[in-house]
Amino acid sequence: MLWIIWYLGWGHTAHTFVSLSNATNLPSYVLDGVSTSLASWLGLNMMVAGVDSSPLEWGRPVLVLATAIVAVRWYRLGRPTNRTLGALAVVLGFWCVTGLNASVVGLPTATRYV
Repeated sequence: MLWIIWYLGWGHTAHTFVSLSNATNLPSYVLDGVSTSLASWLGLNMMVAGVDSSPLEWGRPVLVLATAIVAVRWYRLGRPTNRTLGALAVVLGFWCVTGLNASVVGLPTATRYV
């Protein structure tokens, strides 16, 4: 409710980067964002031996592995809990909204989103 009041009073005049281009790039943006988050969460986006690596170098393989593990677990145990589905919806919702309003400085690997 407060967000609606803010939007009607001031938010509708804000500059936005929402575009059709961002909508078409949304799937790859979300995958890269979730991959970056996983790599950062596991501490795999650090500089090692003076070599700075992209969080996507580790994040993409970790995302594939995590997806496989979750799929097998859900297959064996049945339907996931409502709490798990809610957490998944929050993560995907965050990255979708962020991706729709992405700009040149709003890359999915930006540390401010992690």
